[in-house]
Amino acid sequence: MNISVTAPFGHAFERTKLVLFKDFQLVKWLTLGFCAWLAALGEGGGGGIGGNSWSPDAVSEGIRSVEDNLESFILIGIGVSAAVVFFIVLANWLRARGTFMFFDGIVRNRGAVKEPWHEFRERGNRLFVANVVLGLGGLLLVVTPIIIGSVVAWSDLRDERFEAATALGLAIAVLGALIPIVAIAIVSWLLRNFVAPTMYLHDLSVMDAWRKVKAEVISPNYGTIGLFLLMRIVIAMAIGTIVFASIFLTCCTVAIPYIGTVILLPLFVFERSYVLYFLEQFGDDWRFFREPEVAVETAWADTPTTPLEE
Repeated sequence: MNISVTAPFGHAFERTKLVLFKDFQLVKWLTLGFCAWLAALGEGGGGGIGGNSWSPDAVSEGIRSVEDNLESFILIGIGVSAAVVFFIVLANWLRARGTFMFFDGIVRNRGAVKEPWHEFRERGNRLFVANVVLGLGGLLLVVTPIIIGSVVAWSDLRDERFEAATALGLAIAVLGALIPIVAIAIVSWLLRNFVAPTMYLHDLSVMDAWRKVKAEVISPNYGTIGLFLLMRIVIAMAIGTIVFASIFLTCCTVAIPYIGTVILLPLFVFERSYVLYFLEQFGDDWRFFREPEVAVETAWADTPTTPLEE
C-alpha cells in the first residue's frame, strides 16, 4: 500500500474550495466557523510572562510570605484551582463535541449546529472522558515529581543556598515531569489526528478506535507516520505564521475568539481535510468522502449526503 504525506494536500485544497467558496453562503461559513471554534476551544493560548525579574531576595521574601500566610494561600489556591478546573473541564467538553461537529461539516459539506450537536453526543462524551482521564493522569504524573523535588530542595531554598539538595530536587522535578509531558503530548496528538476521526467514521469507543488505528494505521507504517508527523509540524508552522501575520495586519482582530476563527476558517478546513484524506489512503474502510465528487458539489443545496454508512 502506497501511503503519501503529500498527495492529500491537493485533495484538502480542493475540499476547502468546495466547502467554503463554491456556491458561497455566509450563513454556512459562519456556522462552520462556530463548529471550528468549538473544536479548538481551550487550545493554544496567549499572553506573556512579563514585568518583574526575580532575584534571591525576591525568592526569600516569597518563601517567608508563604510560611506566614500558609492557611490563606491554601484557601485561595483551592478556590482558584476549583475555578480553573471547572472552566478547563467545560472547555474540554465543548471541544470534544465540536471536534465531531467540525468533521461532519467538512465531510457532509454543510454548516449545521443543532443536528450534529445531538448526533455526535455519545462520541463527544467518549472523547471528553478520554481527554479528562488523560489530563488528570498527566497532571498527577507531572505534579508528583515536582512536589518530590520541591520537598528534597526545600531545606536549601529556605536557607537561601544552592547546594546538593537543590540540584537533586531540580533534577527530580525537571526530568520527572519532562517524560510524562512528552508522553502526554504524543498521546494527545494521536487522539486528535487518528483516534477522533476513526471514532467519527465508525462510531467506536475510544479504546476500540485506538486499537483499530494501532493495528491498521500505525503498526504497519511507522516510517510513514513519522513523515506525517513532520508534515503536520510544517503545516502547523505555516498556519502559525499566517495567523501571526494576520494578527498584525488586522490590528489583533483575528485574536478575538470566534471572529478570528471565522476569518481564518479556510486554514482550519484545510488542516482537518488534510488529515481525513491522509487516512483515506488506508483502504475502503477509511473512506470519509463516499459520494462521487460531482455529488458532493451539489450536496449542500437541499439534502446533505450521509457518508458514514456502508
